[in-house]
Amino acid sequence: MKNLFRSILAAGLIISTTVPVLAQKIAHIHLDSLLVLMPETKKADQDAQDYYKQLEQRLQQMQGEYQNKLDYYEKNKPTMSELIRTATENDLQRMQQSMQEFQQNAQTDFQNKKNELLKPIYDKASKAIADVAKADGYKYVLDTSQGVVIFYETSDNILGQVKTKLGIAANAVPFVNGGAGTADPNKGKQAPPPSNPKK
Repeated sequence: MKNLFRSILAAGLIISTTVPVLAQKIAHIHLDSLLVLMPETKKADQDAQDYYKQLEQRLQQMQGEYQNKLDYYEKNKPTMSELIRTATENDLQRMQQSMQEFQQNAQTDFQNKKNELLKPIYDKASKAIADVAKADGYKYVLDTSQGVVIFYETSDNILGQVKTKLGIAANAVPFVNGGAGTADPNKGKQAPPPSNPKK
């Protein structure tokens, strides 16, 4: 009898601890769609494009300087003294190495710049999501834009509430040109490598 009472008590404790967990409200949101709709994202995209152009222009400038030096060397090599020829060859080698280092560092630099530009936008979106979640009693909010949530039938989509929180028009459409928008329009874009210089 005592064992039966303990079993009933244990079952009651399990039920009382699991029911609140099951009753917790869960919501979902397509975060990328929200970020695309935020006006700050358009400016961040333009700033990233401008920064990319700066990297591209600097790389082209380096290539031009190298090519001019190489042309001069090839044209005047027969009449150069050994000292000048050696110095020019060393200069060309250093310039080529500098272009290679710039190429290697440009992508990392560009990605860091994009992250810097997007961080305040992500922070603002996260705060709005948290505010809506707290106001509506949600314990968890799942990001469906990451493709890791394969089932969320019992959750509520709070994109509309967060759009309202951020002052985005209710009829704003996050999907354009037949595909999903992205908060990272330059995703995968790399600073261009230098064209292979003549040796």
